[in-house]
This record gives sequence, structure tokens and C-alpha cells, in this order.
Amino acid sequence: MVWNKSLGKNLQRFLVRHPDLPVVVLTGSGHAMKHAIPEEAYPDSGISYKVVLPEVSEYNRYVADKEDADYLILSDDAF
Repeated sequence: MVWNKSLGKNLQRFLVRHPDLPVVVLTGSGHAMKHAIPEEAYPDSGISYKVVLPEVSEYNRYVADKEDADYLILSDDAF
């Protein structure tokens, strides 16, 4: 949670200073879920964002929902 809050606040400061720049954040899937770093960086900000996560064994097409990510990159491996 400390990592999510720290990165989220730093990302928010960057976006306020550079509102026209597109930003891509690469981090572990647990930190990238909507309820993690995005929730810390964009609370009530009106800033548009999308969360794209890779399919991994603990977060796959059978458990994924829109509360966690906007898009899921599917794997050829069946889970």
C-alpha cells in the first residue's frame, strides 16, 4: 500500500505539471490494478486512464473483471 500511495502521488504531481503528455506506467500487476496505483494517482481528478494487465495464473480470464482492469492481454496458456 505504501508503494501504491507513493507512486500514485508522484504520478499525480507529474501529470499536473505535464497535462498534455501521455504516460505509461510499468509495474507489477498487483500495483497496476485500478484499486492500487491508479486509485492513488487519479482520485476525483477527472484525468482519463486505462489499465491494461497481462493474464497471469492468479489473475486470468476467469477471475478478471472491470473493477480491476480495462483490458486483459490474454495468454496462450490455459489456466
